[in-house]
Amino acid sequence: AQAPSTAMALLGRGSFQQQTVATLKALCKQHQIKSYSKLKKADLARVLEQHGVEPPPRPLESFSKKELIGLVRQLLGG
Repeated sequence: AQAPSTAMALLGRGSFQQQTVATLKALCKQHQIKSYSKLKKADLARVLEQHGVEPPPRPLESFSKKELIGLVRQLLGG
């Protein structure tokens, strides 16, 4: 089996815009960023970027079936 980091690399670089607001707020909390509760998605993304937080990869639910099949093929080396 391949290392999880390889699988994460296949998902591509993350984007804050592809995450839910709840996920962005959880990231703020995790990185001890204050005063984020009333922020909208775009502002949350900006604050996280300013703090140098790496965006997580896209949630698997946001991939199309075709993209997921492609990822599995890559993982299987085909």
